[in-house]
Amino acid sequence: MKIFIVSIKMLDLMLIQDDETGITYFEYKPTHARINNKHAPIFSGFLSAIQNVSKEMEMGKLTQISTETHHCLINAKPELSVILIVDVEDDIKYWRRKMRKTAQEFLKEFPNAKRLVSHSSRYLKFFENLQTFIPELD
Repeated sequence: MKIFIVSIKMLDLMLIQDDETGITYFEYKPTHARINNKHAPIFSGFLSAIQNVSKEMEMGKLTQISTETHHCLINAKPELSVILIVDVEDDIKYWRRKMRKTAQEFLKEFPNAKRLVSHSSRYLKFFENLQTFIPELD
């Protein structure tokens, strides 16, 4: 009898944002995702509000929100936040490693991101870089 371990790696949304303002630098939504285009800005505002409450109450930075079907993982650094929405069955440690790598690569490629306009066409080339270390991207 063979036992197969299935590792689902299903990314539904990636946001790279300014940690202070919540301005989105980069957004990736795969074709399979059921997230409406209107959802990303709403979700971004929601996270910003929760982060501000956590900061005000001196609870530390929010790192994860989970529902019955998804995890929202947040890797907040002083410069930027990488936010992923992944399926609840996914390995959180796997995605946290990918988030750290994403933040490192983004800051290496765009060290002056704060001075650039959000959603700048300059960030589009970052997708190619992402595909080299996150093979699940379509």
